[in-house]
Amino acid sequence: MKPGLEIRINPDGTLEMIYQKGVEDFAKEIGAKVSEVNRASTVEWEEIPKAINCRFPATQGWAVRSAKNNQMALRIQSSVNAGIGCRYVDSVICSDSNNLAIALFATREEAIHHEIQHFWGLKDG
Repeated sequence: MKPGLEIRINPDGTLEMIYQKGVEDFAKEIGAKVSEVNRASTVEWEEIPKAINCRFPATQGWAVRSAKNNQMALRIQSSVNAGIGCRYVDSVICSDSNNLAIALFATREEAIHHEIQHFWGLKDG
């Protein structure tokens, strides 16, 4: 869960947010009600045929995908680090690019942590 409510106001005046404990109370306080609840993403165990590379040897783990578009998922993006130390910088991003590998997390909790960070990208699919 995020420590506070993150709200997006649409052009038609509807509010969107991550569903969490206290949303109904918040809606009541502003004279509204929760009218619709939709799944933004899924967190499921997945297996891939071979490891991405030596930095990511896992062939199975928890993956996060958009509920609207199965290709939109949390993926690993690697870039060359121009600084001293680690040669590559790896980031978890929300993307539908098949050129990027699906991020596999060791625990469901870790996957959910990243899912919340990328909520809007996954929701919009």
